[in-house]
Amino acid sequence: MSKKSVLTFVDVGKAFTLHLQGSADLPVVSGVTFDLHEGECVALGGPSGIGKSSLLKMAYGNYRCSEGHILFHAEAAIVDIPHASPHAMLALRRKNIGYVSQFLRVIPRVPTLQIVEAAGVEGGLDESAAKNRARDLLSRLNVPDRLWSLPPATFSGGEQQRVNIARGLCAERRLLLLDEPTASLDAANGAVVVDIVKDMKRRGTAVLGIFHDDAVRTSLVDRVIDMRRYAGAGTSEASAA
Repeated sequence: MSKKSVLTFVDVGKAFTLHLQGSADLPVVSGVTFDLHEGECVALGGPSGIGKSSLLKMAYGNYRCSEGHILFHAEAAIVDIPHASPHAMLALRRKNIGYVSQFLRVIPRVPTLQIVEAAGVEGGLDESAAKNRARDLLSRLNVPDRLWSLPPATFSGGEQQRVNIARGLCAERRLLLLDEPTASLDAANGAVVVDIVKDMKRRGTAVLGIFHDDAVRTSLVDRVIDMRRYAGAGTSEASAA
């Protein structure tokens, strides 16, 4: 039986307007078209600057598309992300879409455990389940429990990223967007992240990500989308091709 689509890109394009250069348009990607299915991990491939992170941000609704559609197949309806209202996007993120970047942005004085728990509650877990899930993730990611009562702003870069990952993975999601989640982690903690994401895939989560670590790609990725196919003329890689 074929798996259900979770996310569909249809002729997606993005160009940035350079306001300091006479409002010229800088094409980034054009014509991006593919499906992402439940339980599947798809990697965006290609050199830096080709538009991979921009595509993830469009899927999360942080960037608007210049053209095309990004369709999220929700349980009750299909949501066209570029044309969804801010209210609809916030609701979609709370219940359906997780995003893990390389950067941790949190309220400075909030304790680590509370940050991760809150993500679980926002994603639909009750308080007890969110607390148990947060403790489990922080333990598996080797964040010492003596740090859980402290704000992560005081942590090392690697510790902050492990908190960031725990927060992003605390709730069950239909779609998980990962932007180099293991970039600042050692091999052991990177392997833990792979195991956690594999568990989520087995439960049906669809994963779209950028993975520069070969071991992570080999262990996790089912399919690679070569973004050079869709590079806009404004990218350095496209110009050199």
